Amino acid sequence: MSFFDSKANKEVTIMFMNENVRCGNCGGFLNRDDTLFDEQAEVFFCDNDCLDEWADDHFDDIMKQYKRMHIYAG
Repeated sequence: MSFFDSKANKEVTIMFMNENVRCGNCGGFLNRDDTLFDEQAEVFFCDNDCLDEWADDHFDDIMKQYKRMHIYAG
């Protein structure tokens, strides 16, 4: 069952909403409700600065994924 599943059990969703998660960039812990979430990589981020730093460090992987998803060679 996905956290974002609209048919998920309401009690389970509430439990996850109060969960502390770790930022994928700086390693800090914060409440899930206060984070940015990358659904593709399944990584949480504190804020846009942490997301930007993480993206800089993973540029090649991001470009490979983007090309796989969006670029079609004719």
